[in-house]
Amino acid sequence: MNDQSNEKGYALIIVLFAIVFITVITAVFLRGALSNAIQEKTLDENNLVVVSAESGTEYYSWELKQVYDKDLLEVKFTKLVNDAIAAKESPIDYDRIQRKIASDFKPELTKRADSLIGEGATDLFSDYKHKLVAANVEQTELNGDIWFTVKGTVEGELPKNDQQQRKKKELEFELIFVFPKVQLADGSTSVDPGGVTSPGGSLVMMPALKEPKKPASPVAIVAISKQSTNCASSSTKIDNQKCNTLGISEAIYAISKSNVFIDNTLNSWGNVSLENSILNIGKNFTPAESKIEDTELVVGGKIEAYRAVVINKSKIHANEYNNSGGTGLITNSQMNITTSLVFQTANIENSIISTNIYKANNQADFNKTDLKVLTNYNSGGASFKNSNLEVGGYLDTGGGLFYVEGSNVKIVGNAQTNNGSTIKNSVLNIGGYFLHTSKPLDAENSDIFVGGKLTATNGTNLEQVNMNVLGDYVSSTAFKLAKTNLNIAGNLSLSNGGTVNNSLMVAGRITASTPLVLNGSVVSAGYLQSDIMTLNNSKVCAKDLNVRSLMMDDDSKIYYSNTSNHTKNNIIKLSSVDFEKTCGMNSSTTPEDSKQSGKIEWKSPVLDKVTY
Repeated sequence: MNDQSNEKGYALIIVLFAIVFITVITAVFLRGALSNAIQEKTLDENNLVVVSAESGTEYYSWELKQVYDKDLLEVKFTKLVNDAIAAKESPIDYDRIQRKIASDFKPELTKRADSLIGEGATDLFSDYKHKLVAANVEQTELNGDIWFTVKGTVEGELPKNDQQQRKKKELEFELIFVFPKVQLADGSTSVDPGGVTSPGGSLVMMPALKEPKKPASPVAIVAISKQSTNCASSSTKIDNQKCNTLGISEAIYAISKSNVFIDNTLNSWGNVSLENSILNIGKNFTPAESKIEDTELVVGGKIEAYRAVVINKSKIHANEYNNSGGTGLITNSQMNITTSLVFQTANIENSIISTNIYKANNQADFNKTDLKVLTNYNSGGASFKNSNLEVGGYLDTGGGLFYVEGSNVKIVGNAQTNNGSTIKNSVLNIGGYFLHTSKPLDAENSDIFVGGKLTATNGTNLEQVNMNVLGDYVSSTAFKLAKTNLNIAGNLSLSNGGTVNNSLMVAGRITASTPLVLNGSVVSAGYLQSDIMTLNNSKVCAKDLNVRSLMMDDDSKIYYSNTSNHTKNNIIKLSSVDFEKTCGMNSSTTPEDSKQSGKIEWKSPVLDKVTY
């Protein structure tokens, strides 16, 4: 008992010692953990600042690449080549053309770089930002190629706040744009023509027209086979399934991340959302409205909607598509419609579409789109920008404007534009007649072919245009040509006269009431009749000339071979042989067919390096 009493107090001391020991050890480990957490947070922040700068490098280089549009550069190259042909430049100075395209591009690139710098910082995740702080455009030449190098600096940033210091990381990048030396058709490089002299012979040298590019065809979609599993029962959606179902008819429905085989019809009186899926619908797809995103859709029957339909990054094949009650917004997609494609209003961008019949009750807008219509095209106005269109039958734009810019258009049959046409930097080929009403035919920097009669009931305005009309040409009200080559196989009828500036105009017969004014131009016809005609530094060829009132300066000449109702020193009668030599039409070859023709192998911009 005495031994036990002597042990009293030792247990308390041991417990207190253990508590102190554990507390000290815990504090040490806690301090280490907190220190590690702070270090890891600092490391993460530093890494995220670098990531911010890297994402800025990708973003700003992508924005700068958008200035380099190969389609628009090709249009400009073609225009400059055609201008050289029209000016009888032989051989063509392709080095000058290359330098011209490059010199026009540099200020556009510099302007875009400056605007991106002016945008300031862009917010990213959390508090992180990036911004372009410098972008200098340098021009160099290497083996005949012209290089533009954008040397840029991107700053990734974590701004200062109450808990942390401001952190930043700068990355330097080089983005290279190359304008290659023009290659000739025989594989050699272009040469400097030096002193160019116009070839002798006829006054009339008509360049041949370029052919439109053919639109691409949609990629064929292979229908999926019937899935072995029945779709999980739901009245609102199918999500992440591979399944089959007999049919669906619901107010609102969504299919996402699924492969679905539907034997009959997918119907809805509300909205149907299809996302990141593959669908095979045996019969019809009939939503009130629909959004289709990143989806492949095969429909054995028709697609029909009476409200808006939005399609993006999708491939669609159907027998018929009818959205006549709503707007169709299609981007980055491909559509192959067997019979007819119908919209109320259509806005289509960066897509490839093929159909037998195309119709939009109202306006149809196409941008960077390939459209192939096997038979007929109808819309209440049409706009084609940087697009390719081929119509196997006729084109009718109803009461709207027919607007074509930077595009290739081929219409096998007739074209009727009841509210006029505007054609810019394009190639247009119409196999039948071309009828304009209400508004003028306006065209610039384009090649136009018309296989039948051309009627412009409200006037004509052509600038830097090559046009060949195999039928008659009738133009009411104003008729204006500037730096244009116009060849008319039939008769040209001008009910309100016209003005021809620095142009070449050829027709079988020309009849003009009120004044016909020629400035620095050449006009040729088998028969020319005008009420009043004025010539300033111009030349006229007419086998038979009948002008009531003629005014011409000393630098102008008229050549005829049969009859003329005027006699002056500069009105010269030629024999039939000499008339043919002086006034007979010569045609140049197309640039693509000539051994001296040139092309540029356009190269996409390259982000060459990033310096950390």
